[in-house]
Amino acid sequence: MLRKIDRDVKRFRQIVHGVIKKEFRKYLTQGELIGRQGKHIVSIPLPQIEIPRFQAVDPTPYLPAAYRGTAAPYIPHCGGGL
Repeated sequence: MLRKIDRDVKRFRQIVHGVIKKEFRKYLTQGELIGRQGKHIVSIPLPQIEIPRFQAVDPTPYLPAAYRGTAAPYIPHCGGGL
């Protein structure tokens, strides 16, 4: 018998898997290579992944007015550890 948490985890994994698969299809393109097999010319499918290019954004508009035009503010480490 499945516990409730096991059902939830299984459903979560199904959802995440579906989302990743859907997002991956956006970057998958289909190319082809023309080859020869004996006397016949054949088309060989070549699936390719287009890597998205990310652009850096200037963080200045997102800083409070007091920090604009100055060095980056000191942000103390939050949390334990090291």
